[in-house]
Amino acid sequence: MPVAPTGLTVFEDGADAYLNWEDHSANESGFRVYRNGVLYGTSPAGQPNFDDAAIVTATTYTYFVVAYNAQGDSAPSNKVTVTIGAS
Repeated sequence: MPVAPTGLTVFEDGADAYLNWEDHSANESGFRVYRNGVLYGTSPAGQPNFDDAAIVTATTYTYFVVAYNAQGDSAPSNKVTVTIGAS
């Protein structure tokens, strides 16, 4: 199985939430991005970032990421929470 991503961070600008993380696996097929506990999107192997363009102002989102391959999913990354438009 792939090694879990770490160091997940999120930055929002009121229109998008930008996620970045550290990729520690050399054998992932990609990354699964979860938003509020539900699979939300994917990012290709070797691309440790994701742009969530479907955010709503004054809404709180919690994200985490897992690396995956044919053997299964890694452990989840740390979770990050952001409230859109809170700054």
